[in-house]
Amino acid sequence: MIEENQDKDGTLYDSACAYSVASGVYEEQDVTKANLYADRAVGLLERAIEAGYSNYSHMQEDPDLDTLRDHDGFLELMKPGNLDLRYTAVWNESARFDSKESHGLSPEGHLEQCRKFHDQGYRMVSVSAASIDGGIVTASVWHRPKVSREAREKLARRQANAVTAMARLSQHDKLLPALRVTDDPESLTQFVHRCRAEGVTPVQLLACLALADRNRQSLTADALQLENRVLFGLLLALGEFSLDEIPNDQQQPTVDQIAGLYRDDPSSTIHGATGWLLRRWGQDDLAREVDEVVRPYHPDREWFTLAIDADQQTFYQTYVVIPPGQYTIGSPSDDRVRNSDEPLNRVQLSRPVAILDREITRGEYEASGRSFNIDQYSPTPEHPMVATSWYDSVQFCRWLTLQAGFSEADQVYPDPSKLSVSQYPRDADTELPKNWPLIREARGFRLPTEAEWEIAARAGMRTMYSFGGDETLLDQYGWFQNNSERQTHVAKELRPNLRGLFDMHGNVWEWCHDWSGSYPLGSMRVDPVGSSSGSFRVNRGGSWGDGAAYCRTAYRRRYQPTLRSTNGGLRVALVPFVRVEQVEKID
Repeated sequence: MIEENQDKDGTLYDSACAYSVASGVYEEQDVTKANLYADRAVGLLERAIEAGYSNYSHMQEDPDLDTLRDHDGFLELMKPGNLDLRYTAVWNESARFDSKESHGLSPEGHLEQCRKFHDQGYRMVSVSAASIDGGIVTASVWHRPKVSREAREKLARRQANAVTAMARLSQHDKLLPALRVTDDPESLTQFVHRCRAEGVTPVQLLACLALADRNRQSLTADALQLENRVLFGLLLALGEFSLDEIPNDQQQPTVDQIAGLYRDDPSSTIHGATGWLLRRWGQDDLAREVDEVVRPYHPDREWFTLAIDADQQTFYQTYVVIPPGQYTIGSPSDDRVRNSDEPLNRVQLSRPVAILDREITRGEYEASGRSFNIDQYSPTPEHPMVATSWYDSVQFCRWLTLQAGFSEADQVYPDPSKLSVSQYPRDADTELPKNWPLIREARGFRLPTEAEWEIAARAGMRTMYSFGGDETLLDQYGWFQNNSERQTHVAKELRPNLRGLFDMHGNVWEWCHDWSGSYPLGSMRVDPVGSSSGSFRVNRGGSWGDGAAYCRTAYRRRYQPTLRSTNGGLRVALVPFVRVEQVEKID
């Protein structure tokens, strides 16, 4: 197999890892065989590098290569990577604990990270500091006892019951801290869907809303994010009541307050929740007044709105900005339907990415000049587009880029006619490049990567669904086989996630850019784009025709890129940018 794939750097690298692990197995039993396997591993790594492999950071951190660390050949191979090996951190996962680590930060940055870990229930088990190039650099390892999903959900219901009791007693200042969630939203979600049945009134919720809104005015950064989540939950809880159930003298002031937040609040969390509540209360015209106003990207706002002129009509698209940083994706270990291809793994986004807050509609897609017979599944222009292949979706991204006023030089996916057939072989059916290159720095539209999609869908949560682990509540957040009536539904009817994104669970499968492949484990992946080649592209999110398990945040599906499925569509992404004419205003 190695000889058959001798020009494939990924296969050579994986084979080297296998020999390295085998060397470690024989280290104490048969030194000669261990050394033979180590030499073989180094030789394969050398061939992988010659074939184009260049991820030296991964090689440095990959635990599968630990037995080669002192091998002269390995040390020689690592020199071109110019890596600083004077400082690193190593930790192991435990069956009893969830673990996280922080390394390479200044003392000030480390203190801020410590506060985040502490708020998530982690406790420090080790810490170190070192002097590097005249500065102090820190590292620490943190543990949190693993609690079963069932136990967490039971506790969340108890917390929600306690919060509803405090709301009924008008103990608003005491209940708000209980609604501040970090990476598990279960108690907040249970409160949202229990407060009405437990006798909480709209007036009591409005009092809580006013207090939470006041509290957040002086907050910044993570503290503000926590309070925004409280406000998010209260807004969704108000949506359990009709506008008519609010006292007459409070109805218009409440609508005005919600509309003002929808228009002006920089948080995508609040923007998503207030927009949903206005539509829920039949205030579609007020929501549309905000939706149909261009709001250019600004670094101080988590959302922006673009206008796309096409086919004598204008489409308005709102995007949610996902900030750069380190994230964990994959299934939690207590996910009862977890699949083997969903292991927890760490990724880093080095730049922000903006994700459309809904799926591309049939009207938007057909404005590009292409259409299919899909009335049964997508009956109006406002419904999500279906039956688009991966290649169709990429071509739509190219069309959308030009319609938005960008130039061909801004295309993320280059013009296929300009791509060498020998360098980029064509798909036999479409005559389009199989490995269509992705220029991530370009300003145009593209499909999100698989990592970006899951980061956006998770909204910072570690649970099975973005709203928690209670499968019985999925019909409040996503269209799937239990509630869809065998077709798609217009966007933004169900509740958003904590990022302000709609229909990340169900409605239609969404294409990602990536080829399908296994997650490489043992190191932080920076801006990952999946396998370098393959036969299948990644779909995410589940659809109207699927069961709940397929709509989980971590579920990974793969399809041939030529497939046109009546339950498959797309959502687009782009790099947020500040136009030249905005710079003076920002300064």
